[in-house]
Amino acid sequence: MRDTILGIAFVIMGLLIVVTTHDYPPAASLAADPALFPRAIGAGLGALGVLIAVTSLRARRSEERNRSAVPDATAEQSEVGPGPDAADGMSQTIWRVAPFVAAAAVYVWVAFSSGLGYATSTFLFLTVLMIWLSPKRNIASYVSSAALSGAISAALYVTFVFALSVPIPPGILP
Repeated sequence: MRDTILGIAFVIMGLLIVVTTHDYPPAASLAADPALFPRAIGAGLGALGVLIAVTSLRARRSEERNRSAVPDATAEQSEVGPGPDAADGMSQTIWRVAPFVAAAAVYVWVAFSSGLGYATSTFLFLTVLMIWLSPKRNIASYVSSAALSGAISAALYVTFVFALSVPIPPGILP
């Protein structure tokens, strides 16, 4: 049920993004259209939201059919114990809140990108998310997360500034 709600939320967010971009000024060509990327992201977010919601509903229906076909299986599980996944409760909790933390991190990244600049805020955003979502907690994973974040940030910077000629917030770094 939570995945269905999350999928519907993604659809709503995607629609809001697409609707918001209708106020953008028109461009002379499609390649220079300032609304092109936000609309593509909004459409992609909406499409993935539909996919998540439909997949969740299908899985739920399948579980209901399985339960009605074999009613004694749940009774046997409850007598045996909670199962192997119960010991991993903390990681299940982390993965349940991960989408919400990621969404909050995006909002914080957007808020700080004008002050810190695109390159710095993107590097920090990616590094924090990679470390938080990484199953390993050691120096090597921290260093690899920072290195990968730096490479992705640099690639995005070069793509936007030089290939697409999109102005980005300069911030504290030139």
